[in-house]
Amino acid sequence: MRELDTLLLRYLEEAYDKAVAAEKKAFEDLLDWPDEDLWRGLILGLSTDKIVPQGLLTALRHGHSFNPP
Repeated sequence: MRELDTLLLRYLEEAYDKAVAAEKKAFEDLLDWPDEDLWRGLILGLSTDKIVPQGLLTALRHGHSFNPP
């Protein structure tokens, strides 16, 4: 899923180094999520059984232009 790759790589390149330890850990945990959960939680903004800290969610979505159907 190109959109997920773009979203995660942009965060990694632009924000990861500046993030606090808890946000870095939360991001690293995201990488273990199944793609379907990532899509629902990050792209569509729907609830999942997993928790994403709001600060990380905001940082990931910053500048994100994908508009789900």
